[in-house]
Amino acid sequence: MQRWRDESARPRLGDDSGAAAPTPLFLAYLAALVLSALAAFRGGVDSRSTADFLLLAAIVTGTVLVLFAGLMIWSTRARQRAAALAAARPGALVLRGTRARGLSRAVRALRTEVPFVPIGLTLLADDSGIEVWSGSAEHPVRLGRAPWDAVADIRVTRVTRWGRSTGGITVSVLDGEDAGLVELPFAVLGSGLGGLSVPTGAHLEGLVDALRARRADAVPA
Repeated sequence: MQRWRDESARPRLGDDSGAAAPTPLFLAYLAALVLSALAAFRGGVDSRSTADFLLLAAIVTGTVLVLFAGLMIWSTRARQRAAALAAARPGALVLRGTRARGLSRAVRALRTEVPFVPIGLTLLADDSGIEVWSGSAEHPVRLGRAPWDAVADIRVTRVTRWGRSTGGITVSVLDGEDAGLVELPFAVLGSGLGGLSVPTGAHLEGLVDALRARRADAVPA
């Protein structure tokens, strides 16, 4: 088995907990309102155009509320899956996450039998290795597993989630067939409304330190 040593230094991700950025859903909502206003008032401002705008705005707002409710349900189900896995594997570190850009390509590079990588994911780390789960809370599905001696590095990185650059975790895994490294990027969730926001940089660093400690205990230097 090939064993890996932690690098003595790694870049720290700045804590951006004080910064706020509009979500894609909110930006889409604003864009839809602007388009509705342009369409309603293209012939001038009068009582009829105002009524048309209010009707369009109501339709847009209703659609966004339905989408937001769907996200809240999805977040709740993801929390339930994480809780079920934590209960089934006492002592394991369980993280909620989503697919980041590049993850599907990386999974294919590992030549796994997973036909596709879903958006919602749960990372689980115990004494034997790191695993990725999906599915429902009642019937979770393990998408893949890497023993600790195949994990080269775990670090905080910038990943792309839903078209936005944000903080995440990248796991570098040794590909057993050609001894190459495959980087698996994950966006970690758990803060903000509905737990849909990424934790602060300091929190992500703490999670990575916990994962690296697990690996160090399992694979001595």
